[in-house]
Amino acid sequence: MSPEQHNTVKLDGNQRRYCDVWSYGICLWEMISCRIPFDTLSEEQLIRHIGNNCWNSNLENPYPFFRIVQRFEDVKEEMDQ
Repeated sequence: MSPEQHNTVKLDGNQRRYCDVWSYGICLWEMISCRIPFDTLSEEQLIRHIGNNCWNSNLENPYPFFRIVQRFEDVKEEMDQ
């Protein structure tokens, strides 16, 4: 899923198309490289990245709690594997 799709702002047709292209590109990259994005980051680096997103100084674009919870659940799941 493209980063833009995580926003609460509704996307128009062209923006959705660009998101689809971005997602397709990521899928191609994963197949060609046989890797997942950010696989070189440690759990600590991933958690730090999540925390940095929480400290967004733009009050009009806060990092929503449901995304924070989801990111931590993803990190925990990866650590359990």
